[in-house]
Amino acid sequence: MGMSIFRIALVVLLGTFPLFAQDLSTESAPAETLSSPTQSTIGSLEMLQRSIQQRRSAISNLTQRIEGAQDDHPREDLTRDLDRQRRELSDLMRNFNEFALGIDVGAFMGEEPQPFDLQQELEKLLQPIVGELQKATAASREIEALRERYERMANQAEIASNAVANVDTLLAADPPEALRTSLNDLRQEWQNRYQAISTQAEGLRMQLEGRLATRKSLVENTRAGLQTFFRTRGLNVFMGVLAFCIVFFGMRGIHLLYRRIRPLPSAKSFSSRALQLAWHIATALFAILAMLLVFNLVGDWFLLGILILFLLAVAWASINTIPQHVERIKLMLNIGPVKEEEFIHFDGILWKVESIGFWASLVNPLLEGGRQMILVDNLIGRHSRPPGPREELFPCRAGDWVTLDDGCFGRVVYQTPRMVQVVELGGAQKMYQTEAFLALNPKTLSTGFRIETTFGIDYRHQAECTTTIPDRMHAKLKEGLPGRVDEKSIKNISVTFTEAGSSSLDYRVAVDFDGAVANRRPLLQDAIKQLLVDACNENGWEIPFQQITLHQASKSGPSAG
Repeated sequence: MGMSIFRIALVVLLGTFPLFAQDLSTESAPAETLSSPTQSTIGSLEMLQRSIQQRRSAISNLTQRIEGAQDDHPREDLTRDLDRQRRELSDLMRNFNEFALGIDVGAFMGEEPQPFDLQQELEKLLQPIVGELQKATAASREIEALRERYERMANQAEIASNAVANVDTLLAADPPEALRTSLNDLRQEWQNRYQAISTQAEGLRMQLEGRLATRKSLVENTRAGLQTFFRTRGLNVFMGVLAFCIVFFGMRGIHLLYRRIRPLPSAKSFSSRALQLAWHIATALFAILAMLLVFNLVGDWFLLGILILFLLAVAWASINTIPQHVERIKLMLNIGPVKEEEFIHFDGILWKVESIGFWASLVNPLLEGGRQMILVDNLIGRHSRPPGPREELFPCRAGDWVTLDDGCFGRVVYQTPRMVQVVELGGAQKMYQTEAFLALNPKTLSTGFRIETTFGIDYRHQAECTTTIPDRMHAKLKEGLPGRVDEKSIKNISVTFTEAGSSSLDYRVAVDFDGAVANRRPLLQDAIKQLLVDACNENGWEIPFQQITLHQASKSGPSAG
């Protein structure tokens, strides 16, 4: 069905431009001419026949002049003119035959095909553009030429005046009669030359002043240029742009309509991606061809040349970026190093590649504003990877209680691709850039946490250190902690004898809590220590003084140093 829609659109597109060309031709041709094509052909043949007769008369006249020429130089000029007239006569005869016969007679004339000359073709393409530029700068160039001629004549007049003055100096010195005669002749010659040059310079000056006086200001020239442009080429530009937009957005609309009728599956196949890419490329090409065709139909070779040169410049500039284009196409076909449904690190954050086309959609549902569209060019040189079966895109969620390596403990208020806000107990707010936040290895307590501490008693209780004491500590914690938090929040209590230290018998106490009471973590740490001390007091267990002394020494030691 997609190909049938494409064929219909192409037929409609190609059928529209001949009708458009016909409308243009009918507006410029008289009604009686269109009603009788034969009469139009006969009229053209009559004009060609008159031109042929004129060329033949000119050739006969030139031949007679060449025969009667006495000098070689005029004969060469007449011969060149004769050759030109004969070429023009040959072209007119060929045009006459083609009009009369209604066929291309070149196939019967044995002409050799001309080899393709890129430089010559580019010159033909540039001729209309250069002509327009020459026309636009004709007035300025003419004024500049007048100024140069005037300055040159003025300089020559000054030199001639100095020459006359120098001769007058010599005559004032009373030279001999024979020398005076030669000097007078020389003075008269340069006096005449000075007067002739001065007259020419004065005429050029007056002509230059007249042209400068009639020259319009920059604003007036700009306004006149814009008026001329919109009057002559504005309509052509409008029709070209309109044709481009009709084809481009028309084909895009056909594509969107087709996708509504037959939406793409969630897992797009290689063939569907290739067809989409081909359709997008064809859309751009057909839109450009439509603009070229409009400029060709209206005969605006200036705009046609500008557009072709622009396309050639784009093509030439794209040669060095061919590897990037290949990578871009591979990404769009989902066969590159970055694939859909995989994870990728971008701007220091883990993202899921949701879709890839001319734009790539990256999503992270655990972040506020966790969706961004980037050009597929930004994925060139990157690699994605398949996610793990239970891999998360971010270590925490908004509302979680976390601890960071910098000692911060608080609740995550919000997290975005740029910033994360953490509120500590008491209400203090801390802002982290998302990359810096991740670098501090956030530990999420809202999923559950453990408070672990080491507690020691004196060696005099060694007889019951592995039997009675751990059980009583466990019982004390189990009895006292529900007064601080809900009993359901306590997951596990563990009291284990770990070692006989240098000054005490040490126990590792670990209590697991539910994440719902993560905000009470500091209070629970203090409560555990308090309950352990209460157990010692109730059972007469002595806490070794030496342990406390050594502990204080370890604290004061660094500060003393």
